[in-house]
Amino acid sequence: MSSETPEETQTDSKTPVGNQTNIDIPQIILKSILYAEFNKKYWSTKAEYYNRANNYIKGFIAIFTSSSVTAGIPSALSNQSFVLLWGSLAFVALLFTIINPFLNLTEVVKQTSVLASSWEKIVNKYKKLQLETDINVQNVDFNSELIKLQEEESNINSEVLLPNDDKKLGQKLYNEILVEYGVKE
Repeated sequence: MSSETPEETQTDSKTPVGNQTNIDIPQIILKSILYAEFNKKYWSTKAEYYNRANNYIKGFIAIFTSSSVTAGIPSALSNQSFVLLWGSLAFVALLFTIINPFLNLTEVVKQTSVLASSWEKIVNKYKKLQLETDINVQNVDFNSELIKLQEEESNINSEVLLPNDDKKLGQKLYNEILVEYGVKE
């Protein structure tokens, strides 16, 4: 298990429960928790990254396009190379001002935050199901509960219109989750 990737865990744990014989529900639930936890952590990390990038771009634009700053600082200094550097930075800020609406990072931050929140809800539902399994709660149809949660996951995955191909980040986060859950040392 510790050498698996998030995708392998997802594929392995998403075999329709109703079609299996001799199923190990606690193992399926654990793999499902790991996969959902991975997605929660991945999209939370991406939301933080996009939010930070958005704030840096807005700050850069604010500083270098302010007319008083743009006009005042270079003229106050007689160093020609500083004036050239300042003018270059102001030009880059102008480019960012033009490009920023097309990047639409505010919307990307919203989308990644919603994804992280959706996956967090799935994690909590799996943990509740795991607890019910551990204490042998009667009148709980674990198969149908697992199928419902798997359908919720499919719905979340079908709504993702963002790139999720950061394999290096994915493997790093997944390894952290394996350690956190005691699956890997």
